[in-house]
Amino acid sequence: MDHFEMVEKLRQKANVSYEEAKAALEKTEWDILDALVLLESEGKVRTEGATFTTEEKPAPKQEKKSDFVTALNQLFGYIRRFVNFLCRNELHITWKDGEKTEMNLIVLALLLCLCFPLVMIGMVIGFFCGARFTLHGPDMKKVTVQEAPAQENSVDPQN
Repeated sequence: MDHFEMVEKLRQKANVSYEEAKAALEKTEWDILDALVLLESEGKVRTEGATFTTEEKPAPKQEKKSDFVTALNQLFGYIRRFVNFLCRNELHITWKDGEKTEMNLIVLALLLCLCFPLVMIGMVIGFFCGARFTLHGPDMKKVTVQEAPAQENSVDPQN
């Protein structure tokens, strides 16, 4: 590439006059990139339309969540699921005479937090008085107990 073509190319890239482009190329021994950097450092590069630059711009800062914030969000997620579990399910207390009492598990959890000894004493007294405690709700797995089938070929110990 001859000197005239180099000057024209620099003029297009830097958007400067012919004289400025030629002077920059002569100072940099006809290196286009160095001439562009020189013009840019002197502030002669005009920014009309699309431009090319060698100036370093800092990358936009991306907000990265800290490990603490991530752990806190995860903890609050577990707490939210646990409270939903307590709200959806119930404790059923059935007495000997067939009377039934129901309460949400969230109420039981609050009672346990506020007055643990009284609740535990009440449950122990309930056990001794014949109360039966069962958990019901959409999150409780149904457990069925099957009796073992009777064996037909069993030997009678009296025979």
